[in-house]
Amino acid sequence: MTGSVGSADLGQAAVAPTPEDGVIESATATLAPVKYPNRLNDIAVVGRTGAWRRTFMLRPKYGGRYLFLLYPSKGMSPENVLTEPVHFPNFNSAPKVLEFRIPQEQRVHREWDWRLVKTTFADTEDTDHEIRDLAQQPGDGMLAGWPAASLAMAAANDGALSHLIFEARAAAKGTIRFSEELDTEVSRTIAWSCHQPYEARNGNPAVKNDVGEILNWLQSRAEAFDPHRIWALGDTIYSDGTGSLNFVKQVYDKAGWHNNWDLRKDLLSLFRLCYRHHWSFPAMQALMRNYPHIAMWDDHEIRDGYGSDTVDFKTENTAMKDIASQAAEEYLFSWNTRVRSEAGRNINIDNHYAYVDAPIASFVFDGRNNRRYGDDVPLPPDIPLFASILIGVTGILATGGAPSAIAAAASSTAATVAIEKELLELYRWHNPGEVISDQQLDDFRRYCTHIRGLSGVRYLLLGNSVPFIYVNDVIEALASELEITATDTGHNVRDDIRDSWHSPGNRRQLLRLIDILRELHTARPDIEIINLSGDIHISNAFAAQPEGFSKPIFQVTSSALTNRPSMSGSVADLLSVDGKLGFLDTGGDFGEVQRLWHEGTFRNFLSIEARESQIALHLHVYNTRDTEPLGKRDRTLIIRPQGGFEVREG
Repeated sequence: MTGSVGSADLGQAAVAPTPEDGVIESATATLAPVKYPNRLNDIAVVGRTGAWRRTFMLRPKYGGRYLFLLYPSKGMSPENVLTEPVHFPNFNSAPKVLEFRIPQEQRVHREWDWRLVKTTFADTEDTDHEIRDLAQQPGDGMLAGWPAASLAMAAANDGALSHLIFEARAAAKGTIRFSEELDTEVSRTIAWSCHQPYEARNGNPAVKNDVGEILNWLQSRAEAFDPHRIWALGDTIYSDGTGSLNFVKQVYDKAGWHNNWDLRKDLLSLFRLCYRHHWSFPAMQALMRNYPHIAMWDDHEIRDGYGSDTVDFKTENTAMKDIASQAAEEYLFSWNTRVRSEAGRNINIDNHYAYVDAPIASFVFDGRNNRRYGDDVPLPPDIPLFASILIGVTGILATGGAPSAIAAAASSTAATVAIEKELLELYRWHNPGEVISDQQLDDFRRYCTHIRGLSGVRYLLLGNSVPFIYVNDVIEALASELEITATDTGHNVRDDIRDSWHSPGNRRQLLRLIDILRELHTARPDIEIINLSGDIHISNAFAAQPEGFSKPIFQVTSSALTNRPSMSGSVADLLSVDGKLGFLDTGGDFGEVQRLWHEGTFRNFLSIEARESQIALHLHVYNTRDTEPLGKRDRTLIIRPQGGFEVREG
């Protein structure tokens, strides 16, 4: 419902005060500040822009002038220390990106350390907040505050690198390894999605009890794996978080807010703080500071389901999306090389990535920037599916009842449902939406043409924030038009279904994408095609063989890292392609589909190790609250070029 920004929108639940509260409150003047339940830390993320090139996205907690130093972990000398000054005007100004290319003569060093050292305090009001914050922190024997910054500045002016490297306090530091450049016979990747560490507890925001454990587990497993890159495949933050953390509700669908410059500035400030808090957890920072990342956005970096509803494209809501785009440019995209460099200057250009790390060729799609599902289809409120299946599903979610009731109802109305499905799909075929821009699809076609000539490529690894395959296609067709939106559950079900590549409004573009893959397969039948995705808060894997393919292509989903399942495991299993409602499946776009696994209960992430002889996709499952030992529920999909595939458990 359209409204206006007023005092009722600005209320916040009470959260215990901390020394940093004052500066966070000063980051907004008109919108309500957001008090996150975890401590804000210095943020840094490593990116890779080419061979022996690394970027560093930096946003220390407080403003000021800093000196960045990069030097070999072993064999450091004054001649091989790379430095660059960097300035942050105030507490919540934009992050900065530094890029370094290791000189040819220094490439004998595989491992390099880096440090960010403060040399001057910001000349703004947040300096007082920083000093008070420092006074509250436990001592570690090192100088802090003005004395530390003054000594660091003097050392920088005198060229006293030993003080800056060994004695000065670092706001952030890390170690990077040039594994991808030197381990040329293997490619190692980690993928995760859906990082929602917060919940509502007694009306107040809180960090979920197991988040620290999960992120420590991720860090331990990742460091043992030593990835070349880590993919964050969407929902890296939640702007529409639980309770008082849902700051976008202060402006979404509120008439006229976008004409107020102060409100626009405050919204950008809240988006920036959202990234900084979500990424402030120590274990997450340990990985972000030490391994190259690729980050992609999905709906929650804007708002839940953005692009799936016609109301999203009202002027006041596209203004919200534009501001979310600026924050995403700063925190997600600016520190990696996109296919379209102009995306950094034009928010209408998609932010897709492509690279080759033989034997893998990778293309990471931006499925949110130009997403538009299309106008809603007017439907009567008594569609049989609502009574027989979808309302039954929501009832099960609410009461914990047996899913067998849904299957029975679906069976009794299958003929009617099939007719409705065909009518809806016919309408959507002639009134299609889009997941990506035509320009991005053309770029993907050109990329596939390019890799045909790369004999060392054995695998095409696609990254999508949403999957190709998940929900039974009959349920998908009708639920995508769900009009019981008087309930939040009904609206959320529709948004989630519409996000899928295979949803009827997106299917026409999906078939164009499959055509491109078919052309690649015809030219290079030796290349294995795998799509990685997130979003759905469960993990599953499918093998599918569309028409014209001589072997399967694969869909593997890993979700969520810290978020919780959106429905019970049994209901998700029921609704899945090749699940218990399989008798409703009509096949078609993907041909014969085989489900390889379904994990609907526990948080998870993927590691992918590719060699010329095989690629292994290992689903790591965090099943500590289970009768099985940790790791017992892990699965591994092993694919061998021209040699079939197998699934291993544990």
